[in-house]
Amino acid sequence: MDGLRAQARQRFLQEQKFKEENAALYGVDIPLITIARFKTETTFSDVKVPWIQSKRFLDRVNQPIEDSNKQSPTATLKLVKFDREIDGTLLINQQLFMEVFQDFGFDAYWLHMLLCSVYGFFQLRDEGRSWCNYYLNTVSYTLLWVHKPCEKSTRVIIIPREADGVDDRDSIFSNFLQSMYYHRSLIDDCNFCSFLSTIQLVQWIEKSVSENLGLIRSTEIRTEHGTWLDQRKAIFPPGTDELVEKSKEMGLSLAALANVVRHVSLAETIFCNLPSREQPSHDHRFTFTNTAVAPVSSADQIANAVGLLRGQVESSKLQANYLQERARTQHSVIFNLLTRHDAESSKNIAQAAKHDSYSMKTIAIMTMVFLPPTFFATLFAMPLLQWQDSTVVKPNFWVYWVFAGPSTVLVLLVWYFTSKEEEPVVGDGSDGGGVQGGGVEVEVEVGSLRKFGEVEVPFTRKDGIRSRFKWR
Repeated sequence: MDGLRAQARQRFLQEQKFKEENAALYGVDIPLITIARFKTETTFSDVKVPWIQSKRFLDRVNQPIEDSNKQSPTATLKLVKFDREIDGTLLINQQLFMEVFQDFGFDAYWLHMLLCSVYGFFQLRDEGRSWCNYYLNTVSYTLLWVHKPCEKSTRVIIIPREADGVDDRDSIFSNFLQSMYYHRSLIDDCNFCSFLSTIQLVQWIEKSVSENLGLIRSTEIRTEHGTWLDQRKAIFPPGTDELVEKSKEMGLSLAALANVVRHVSLAETIFCNLPSREQPSHDHRFTFTNTAVAPVSSADQIANAVGLLRGQVESSKLQANYLQERARTQHSVIFNLLTRHDAESSKNIAQAAKHDSYSMKTIAIMTMVFLPPTFFATLFAMPLLQWQDSTVVKPNFWVYWVFAGPSTVLVLLVWYFTSKEEEPVVGDGSDGGGVQGGGVEVEVEVGSLRKFGEVEVPFTRKDGIRSRFKWR
């Protein structure tokens, strides 16, 4: 394991991109969240430390916490947020990031996971159970945290994504802080961050399912095919452009629902590491006396909530699978409607071509009617024919035929060679097909074959042998 850690650290320092320019970091603020649980209260602090004070950042992080009575907390949590661009560049300098990473006590192998943006949930524990290291990468953020049970302290780094398909970066972090604030009294439990992550996952899954349900319903209304139909008929049926847009929406919806199913699997993996009603803690969830109910421990509160979250995830999984089938159906319906539009367009083109052919036929008939009289009228009007003389045809009349005959033949030859169809290329028989040897005639009806790439067409030679030719 030490070799993996050393290799991960070396690769991270060499390949990970940071914002090293001071000018680009002057306006950067580093959020620092501090939660402290005392005997009578739990405090929540949210401050932003300017990057220009980064040299004293760790002093700010490790500053002792006391309440108004100068009492030390029974449990603490400190969280630092770093931003990351879409190309993977961390919006912080390398020195500060590595100082925070090492000070918090994260396992060095997480550097490899960060560099490669490995998706999933992973955990490492030392043999003495003095600390627990966790790594989580979801559609919304990358989360690292280490928990020390003996000190009941937790250190967290969160790196939100640019967007997760539902919220942007600021909303992702704001929602995470909101959940952390409402459950701040549970920070003494080692599963606190895992529990928060499942809450965020469930909320994202349900939002994503709801948004895609709306897209699919709107598509079903426009196509009038599906389980969600508007009683009012559409005044204007969807056109080709609208169908193309709906096809794109259904493609994106299918991808989003597949991502939902993937995160359902991730949530189930995290649930396996959380206590549940089937796996209660050592303390009783409810201890009744004659007058009051004993307080419920953090582990039991998490266990109670996990049962409800499991049900929500299972329900969302069923809904996502159902919506995937509906989206696939709409994708097929849209394809068929587009094919129908193409057929109607082809029909209109064929009708226009038919109308043009009628016009050309009319012109040809009129030409056939008027061409012979025109020819003879022109011929009789030639100076080579003198109708008032006794000899009508002059001796040099042959000059007309000398030029007219070859010119006509030349025009016919040019037309023949320019309109001649391309013939198929017959193989040499080296692969068992084609014509072997010269002088063997082959009859193949090509028809209106259109070729893309290379096509092999079987045929029967005149000598009765079955063979093939390659059309290129």
